[in-house]
Amino acid sequence: MRVLLVLIVIAVVLVLIGWVTVRINGNNQATVTVETQKIEQDTHDVVKNGGQAVKKAGEAIRESVEQKPAESPMQ
Repeated sequence: MRVLLVLIVIAVVLVLIGWVTVRINGNNQATVTVETQKIEQDTHDVVKNGGQAVKKAGEAIRESVEQKPAESPMQ
């Protein structure tokens, strides 16, 4: 029962984000379309943005390591 519920939730999420479309025709027929072009574009955008985020994080870490450590007031 849980597996069925998880599959239904996944299907609803895919419809909501536009990766799957459902069209109901007039004579008791339905068409389910997987929007592969949209999936490719979205995954490309995620990879690109993820790469930029990793690069920015690396630069921030590099800058913080290269800075001189502050002298402690106990010295």
